[in-house]
Amino acid sequence: MLDIVQNFRFALRALYRTPTVTLVAAGSLALAIAGNTTLFSQISVLLFKPPAFADLENLVILSERDRAMPEHHNFFASASNYRDWCETATSFAGCPTAARFRPMAIEYGDSAELLRAGAVSGNLFDVLGVSPLRGRLIQPADATSGAAKVVVLTFELWRDRFEQRPEFLGSRLRLNGEPHEVIGILPKGFDLLGGNAQFLVPLLLEEGGPRLADRDLAVYARLAPGVEIAAAQAEIDAIMADLEQRYPSTNRDVLGEVRSMANGITNRATWSLLILFQSALLFVLLIACFNIANILLARSHGRERELAVRTSLGAGRRGLIRQLMFESMVLSSGGAVVGLLLGAAGIRALEVFVLHRVRHPQGPEVDLPVLAFTAILTIFSALVFGLAPAIHSTRFNVVAALKENSRSMSAGRRQRRLTAALVVAELTVALLCLGGAAVMLRSFHALRAANPGFETDGLMTTPLNLPESWGEDEKLLARVDDLTARLATTAGVDSLAISDLPPRTLVIQPYAFAIDQAPDQVLAPQAYRLFVDPSFFETTGIELRRGRLLTSADRGDSPPVAVISDATARRYWGDEDPIGQRITVQELSHEIVGIVGNARHGLAVKKEEPASIYLPWAQSPTRQIYLTLRVSAPPTTIVPEFRRAMEGFDPVLASAPLETLETFLDQYYVNIELFELTLAAVAALSLLLAALGTYGVMAYSVTLRTHEIGVRLAMGARRSEILRMVTLYGVRLTLIGLVIALPLFWALMKVISSMLADSMPVEPAFGAWVLVAMTLVAVGASLVPALRASKVDPVKTLHCE
Repeated sequence: MLDIVQNFRFALRALYRTPTVTLVAAGSLALAIAGNTTLFSQISVLLFKPPAFADLENLVILSERDRAMPEHHNFFASASNYRDWCETATSFAGCPTAARFRPMAIEYGDSAELLRAGAVSGNLFDVLGVSPLRGRLIQPADATSGAAKVVVLTFELWRDRFEQRPEFLGSRLRLNGEPHEVIGILPKGFDLLGGNAQFLVPLLLEEGGPRLADRDLAVYARLAPGVEIAAAQAEIDAIMADLEQRYPSTNRDVLGEVRSMANGITNRATWSLLILFQSALLFVLLIACFNIANILLARSHGRERELAVRTSLGAGRRGLIRQLMFESMVLSSGGAVVGLLLGAAGIRALEVFVLHRVRHPQGPEVDLPVLAFTAILTIFSALVFGLAPAIHSTRFNVVAALKENSRSMSAGRRQRRLTAALVVAELTVALLCLGGAAVMLRSFHALRAANPGFETDGLMTTPLNLPESWGEDEKLLARVDDLTARLATTAGVDSLAISDLPPRTLVIQPYAFAIDQAPDQVLAPQAYRLFVDPSFFETTGIELRRGRLLTSADRGDSPPVAVISDATARRYWGDEDPIGQRITVQELSHEIVGIVGNARHGLAVKKEEPASIYLPWAQSPTRQIYLTLRVSAPPTTIVPEFRRAMEGFDPVLASAPLETLETFLDQYYVNIELFELTLAAVAALSLLLAALGTYGVMAYSVTLRTHEIGVRLAMGARRSEILRMVTLYGVRLTLIGLVIALPLFWALMKVISSMLADSMPVEPAFGAWVLVAMTLVAVGASLVPALRASKVDPVKTLHCE
């Protein structure tokens, strides 16, 4: 114990004697650890904070996906298949439970806002084993037709909006204009696995009717006693195979999946991004380690006399290495503490500037897993950047080192070779980090800036939940016609349209359909499917290519028709004209009457144009719709006029929130902004550390070669030759790093492209420009030491020697 204390005190004194080196080394490490800590805090939420449900190991998520999709790509199921699972499956303890997430307008006092709602089955809380914090939760009787409308609030909503007032239970809130009684408060931290619902209402699923392929239900179940996930999966496989035979129009090539709820619902694309970013930040830490190793090598050169004295007094080489490693551990511990504080500040900054826009009950924090991760990084850093300098520092000529002004040229050459190898490794890793980060930043930018195929400026949208009092079928259609006619007269509104989805959204999935005249194919054709009214194409600006658009005559009592995109026509009909042919969508045969331009209604950008099918909303009306307005007046003028028109038509709709399409999409760009911040941090740290490392190595090289440079100048060498000699040394190291990095970079791009092919474009060619820019920065970092070398005074240098 006494030896440890003595070593600790000696390490502090040694580090204190070189404050600049200590601060630079600790600061570099702190920045790298701060970045890793901040990102790992996000991953820690997914890895170490499973849902707080009873008997979690027996809870599973049921979902479906198309055969062509990768595993675990989708986490939702259709209502039709959900009902079949409830009626047929025996692997679960009772009927599985379901939830549907939708935005709903909530009014309280004089305020109204659009929040995320979850409509849940009456047995949800029995399946999950959740008890209320206050009041009661939704029961099966609440999820029946004619039952009183009730709502359960999350603890976070109760705390943030209603100040945790106990008397708030029993009060009434207006949701989408309809009064609901507040019957209970959920426990703190409750979250339906990423649904981010801020309040829950009962889910009413219509019985009978046509089978629909809409995958909008999150389905959860509890395994029956003694049943394993593999057995449940086998039963679901058998059920889905039977449904495929019975209902080929909706279930062809549709698979069911059973996965443990303990693993959460983070999909493949999100995990891919998190893994890529964490790997990138670990590479940044490696760059910092290379950088600090070079700094410590330079520091050790000035300590050769001290170490020689200690050796002559009896200190062994093993003891010297142990002492130097102890200094490295103290240095890395200091950097880790500062990095942890900076990481906590980074987490707080993310919450303030980004994450506050997405509610998550279990937000990132500096907890035990994060502390353990930081401790591992600290030990790793001490070993990586401390071991090589420690071993190298103990290899010297004791007699020569004890001579006050002697220089060991062999030691200088040996040290220069080691520093050169370290800087090449540093530049290689930095080039990979910077190039990869820049390419992915460009990919994210392309994702946000992708042309959707129609003009988005001037579009506004709002979700509407049509009241049950409007009736069904023709009565509902007549009320909607009256509503659109009134809104169309609002000042500043040029046109408006109805659809079951907004013009652009995150969640839009391809659905299988059948070409009636075509022979059976290995995989069913797939396309995005939207229910729209005749004004949708005019409002969005999607152009007609051939045939006709939907008209007001395409209603429930008329033959089913469809309009397809040009990409759909080319992909599945080739040179043949599809107009007049028929496709079966959701067990109903539709005649293709028109072809329109391609449009990207989802946010994911793929190389091929997405296939789309547009069906008349009036032939399959739904109560959950989106209004899309094309406006020519400022939104601040349109919103109050729109709200007055809605209130005058039906007070139930008065709280409908109207916002620009850009504002609506902002909710989906939050994670992209977080990823962009991470990538920008990776790029900036890589560039900064590589520039500092190159500068440090070149400056140290100039220091070691001061005598040589003085001799060259005394022998008649021009200062321009010295400048060129030192600069070329830096260029040579940079080019070596570039040659090593290029094949690794292209391999990295292939990995990134394969991981993100389903979500965003990756342009490896863009990385070439980034590598050139990085090379210029590294060469620029070599110029400052080169200029200093060219100004060496040979008289003073040789006199000193």
